[in-house]
Amino acid sequence: MKNRIDPFWGIHYHNRWFYYFQNFVKLGWRYDLRFKIAAKYIRPGESVLDICAGPGQLLRYLPSGCRYECIEASPQFNALLRRRGIPSRELDLHGGITVGDLNADVVVMIVSLSQFRNSTM
Repeated sequence: MKNRIDPFWGIHYHNRWFYYFQNFVKLGWRYDLRFKIAAKYIRPGESVLDICAGPGQLLRYLPSGCRYECIEASPQFNALLRRRGIPSRELDLHGGITVGDLNADVVVMIVSLSQFRNSTM
């Protein structure tokens, strides 16, 4: 049995449709409010690094001219991001992250911070 802190433990990291469904069940019709709130603090033209980006939903809410890049632990979401032409790095954040990994004007982690209780992050 996998440790619950393992980033690949949940089915929502393996199936984007389950991910969307789970978020809709949890958040209802306002599931995108978190992206709208984050985007209000980002200026046009800024570079944005989305940590634990999932399928990259923040991108569609960003102001024009922003450069969007992701760090994501899930190989399935990384493949999806790359198919969409979104630059993405596969990185297990439970092992920690360095300041050099955070090269952007704005760094966001919208929901996933609560999953890092026992990490070196």
